[in-house]
Amino acid sequence: MSYIEVHQEWSYVNYKQKQESPALDENESGKTVDKTRHIIQITRIRKKLDVITLANMVGTTAISLSKYEKGEEILSKEVLEKLFKTLEISSKRN
Repeated sequence: MSYIEVHQEWSYVNYKQKQESPALDENESGKTVDKTRHIIQITRIRKKLDVITLANMVGTTAISLSKYEKGEEILSKEVLEKLFKTLEISSKRN
């Protein structure tokens, strides 16, 4: 067994207290939040799959899947169904 010398440095971050968010307009308060993207991302992470592997498994590109998780792109119904099946997520959620 060999010994490798390691040098570590730690730094601490001081966070500023979060400012209160402004009140929602009438238009914004009526919007519903799509939790599907978040559920897919969390499930992918829990199953220890990276974006590239999952994208290859469902037949899409890693860029498309990444943008979908960020809310910047919409995936086709077929790809979403493959995602649900691959990640074992029920497509019939309340």
